[in-house]
Amino acid sequence: MRWTRRSAQRVLTELQGLALEIGEGRATPDERARFQHLDRRRRDWPSRPDRCMPTRVGNILRAGESRPVDK
Repeated sequence: MRWTRRSAQRVLTELQGLALEIGEGRATPDERARFQHLDRRRRDWPSRPDRCMPTRVGNILRAGESRPVDK
C-alpha cells in the first residue's frame, strides 16, 4: 500500500501544478488533457488515505462506497 500512497501523492502534486497553469491560462491542450486524465484517476481513490485498499479495483470499490458518506 505504500506504492499506492506514493502514486497518489505524485498524482496530487502534478494535479496541483497543472491546476495552477490552467487557472492562470497558460496551459497547453496537452496539459489540459493530462489534468483531465489525472482528475478522473483521482476520483477512483477513497477520500481518506486510511481507506486505501491494496489494489486499484479495491480502491475504486471503496471510493464508490464511501462517496455518499463523505458528502
